[in-house]
Amino acid sequence: MLFSWPWDRFIPNRSTVRVAEALTLALCQLRAFAHGEREYPTGALRAQPLEARLNDEAANTGTMTGNLLASVVLLAQLASTNAPGDEYFGRLKMSALRVRYETMQLKSRYEGHRLLPEQTEHLLLLTENSFDQWAARYPKDRWLASTGFLIASLYAELPGSVAREHAVMLYVFVKSHFPDSSYAASSRAALHRGVPTKADPSWAKEMRAASPSASPAASPSAVPSAAPSASPSAAPRGSPCPR
Repeated sequence: MLFSWPWDRFIPNRSTVRVAEALTLALCQLRAFAHGEREYPTGALRAQPLEARLNDEAANTGTMTGNLLASVVLLAQLASTNAPGDEYFGRLKMSALRVRYETMQLKSRYEGHRLLPEQTEHLLLLTENSFDQWAARYPKDRWLASTGFLIASLYAELPGSVAREHAVMLYVFVKSHFPDSSYAASSRAALHRGVPTKADPSWAKEMRAASPSASPAASPSAVPSAAPSASPSAAPRGSPCPR
């Protein structure tokens, strides 16, 4: 089944559109030969935008080839809306996948008491900076909603007003930009419950006392500290941020 594959998890790279174009042209040529035509008018084909020609061919092709062309249309759409896997964002030059991975790693390390709150916040601010630039360049990326909610949820676990502010603004970003997603529903629920300013956990105090040199109090002012207001930008300032 062509459409049983999780297309929303597709991470394109820069060659995806070229592959889609080559496949489309080959399928069009096959259709032309099947109908007794000697040659498909490739010049006219290339004169149209990729998505338009794919849709046109899918509408005029048999079921099997039409389904294949439809899948190529979907590939082309994802390639144009999702961030390529080899494009990098923010001060740390993270890919979209790296932003998600780093956030999950920070959550694991913080909850396992391997990172202090201030260390986690410092690294999460840098990760969010990459997320902001990713969201600014690819605002319709299907990964943004889940990633934005993931970052917001980690901020909500951290103590202090800075973490709370970023959590709230990311929840607002997700619910505003992806209103029909399950992450928007979860964000609305979190905002409805209220995001409290958490106190410094006791285990962190003990950890600092045991190893004072292991607690470099990262100043949020040393890293991007803005949170997305209505839409994240590559250099969000004054109010941040999902692909």
